[in-house]
Amino acid sequence: RNRCHIPPPPSANAHDRDATWRDRDVADRDTADRDTADRVAADRDPAPSEVDASPADSDAALAERLGDLGRRFAQTAAEIDRTARFPFENFTALHAQGLVAAVVPREAGGGGATLSRAGQIIGAVGRAETSTALVLAMTFLVHRALARSDSRWPIALRDQVWQSAVEDGGLVNNLRVEPALGSPSRGGVPATVARRTHEGWSLSGHKLYSTGIPGLRWLLVHARTDGALPDVGTFLVPRDLPGIRVIESWDTLGLRASGSHDVVFDDVRLPVEYAVDLRPPGEWAGGP
Repeated sequence: RNRCHIPPPPSANAHDRDATWRDRDVADRDTADRDTADRVAADRDPAPSEVDASPADSDAALAERLGDLGRRFAQTAAEIDRTARFPFENFTALHAQGLVAAVVPREAGGGGATLSRAGQIIGAVGRAETSTALVLAMTFLVHRALARSDSRWPIALRDQVWQSAVEDGGLVNNLRVEPALGSPSRGGVPATVARRTHEGWSLSGHKLYSTGIPGLRWLLVHARTDGALPDVGTFLVPRDLPGIRVIESWDTLGLRASGSHDVVFDDVRLPVEYAVDLRPPGEWAGGP
């Protein structure tokens, strides 16, 4: 099946025994993104009605629209990578074409794209500007995961994330990798902790490789609760809440504009229902 993951450029020393800590951390990020893509690619096969449904536009029409966008994105690709400037204008253009919400189900107002069509979109954008494609791919993966039959998200919050993409081009990504833990795909309990308050939760911690953070609307933060036997899971965090600080640590050639920086959460207050999927740690062994 097609995969949406776009790996960072390889380091000249990536296979050396004495690789620097940065090389190892980039490898951790690569594993985390690949782990997310693997879980979504392993999702159920689409039903025949999904395969046979007539697309909103033909493959040729989509290819033409993507070609026009690609030529526009390619004109500024070198400049935004050199300056590490987040490509807000690219996402404005994608939203104007309905492509940020391409994977959102049609009944929620999105394009209802299959994995194959999502791959076509990501491939065309990636040939023009890689950072835009990476951030868009991460959003697609979340939108698709929310449509799974085994999703435990509250319906109202799921629909809010989808609707923000449909109406405003709202971007979303998972924040899972940590300095000590690395990628949670290797197991382990995150250090990022959510403590219960009278109103809901107080979230504190440190995440690495927060792809798209300059432009994200929603952060899906992997964290644990503070009990003696903690639960682990996902907390939905609106990007504009107080207590979120970005450390501009990301400087990778070819993906500088993705803004995959560190993010620190300091007593970020959340409503109780924003703990959208909490489980005992053992239940995450096979992935969400």
